[in-house]
Amino acid sequence: MFEKIDKDYIRVHEFLGDGLQCVEDRRSQNQRLRPGDSVPPSMDHLANELRKKFIRIVADAYRNDFRKLDASCDISEASMRKYIRGTRKITRLAVAKLCVGTSLPLEQSMELFRLQGHSLEPENFLFDALVVDNLKHAEGIGVFYEECKEFGLGIFD
Repeated sequence: MFEKIDKDYIRVHEFLGDGLQCVEDRRSQNQRLRPGDSVPPSMDHLANELRKKFIRIVADAYRNDFRKLDASCDISEASMRKYIRGTRKITRLAVAKLCVGTSLPLEQSMELFRLQGHSLEPENFLFDALVVDNLKHAEGIGVFYEECKEFGLGIFD
């Protein structure tokens, strides 16, 4: 699906934006449902599903060992507990850190981004392209951070 996304593509491609803050498309907000259309799930429902998936990943991949999670994904125990409880919104960066640090399959990562509220669009957004390239090569959080810095993404601001 994202075969063309690699480091060479990232270096030469002109992206629409960085992809850290995705703006909702106003046209999709104003669409009226027609007879037979299904009502899309609410953002609260999607956030709930995302929290459930975070819980499952932490349990399966890290056996609830938050030190291993922190070492692999750079997500502290305190932050993960807030994400899981719903007292902190799960950001695109948090999803990326979990996906990249855990080396999740691309399909599973795409689902997490969709639940977070904005699908991966590596053809349009630099951040998304870096996530996809890292996942394809299972390069880990350190390389991901280095590349974000190299390409000027202000994820540490």
